[in-house]
Amino acid sequence: ASPRSTPAARPCRVQRSGWAAAGGERVLSPRPHEVVPADSLPPAWDWRNVSGTSFASSNTNERLPRGTCASCWAQGVASALADRIAVQRGGRWPQVGLSPQVLINCQGGGSCQGGDPAGAYAFIHGHGITDDTCQN
Repeated sequence: ASPRSTPAARPCRVQRSGWAAAGGERVLSPRPHEVVPADSLPPAWDWRNVSGTSFASSNTNERLPRGTCASCWAQGVASALADRIAVQRGGRWPQVGLSPQVLINCQGGGSCQGGDPAGAYAFIHGHGITDDTCQN
């Protein structure tokens, strides 16, 4: 196998969405540090323990699916979105797990050759995403 055929040698993030070409992020609202005084923030924060409640999704192995798939872009998007859902739901059971495999199989922002998180979010916005028991 060539060095470029191993997941560690391939780029995980490949620009596919046109987001960067269109100028990238455009923030029109004030940035958090411009409106929230730093001294009003707690000295430490951990979403895994907020007054005894965890708002974090389960840890996932970025090497999944096993083999030579550079899928960290899909794993990251699915985990980040699941965490946001947990926060919105107040950490209530059942915990949400979203399927990164759907993003890979359905061209939702990339492939096993790498992907673009912005493209994955756009795909989810347009098509939705299933829980992690689908296409697992």
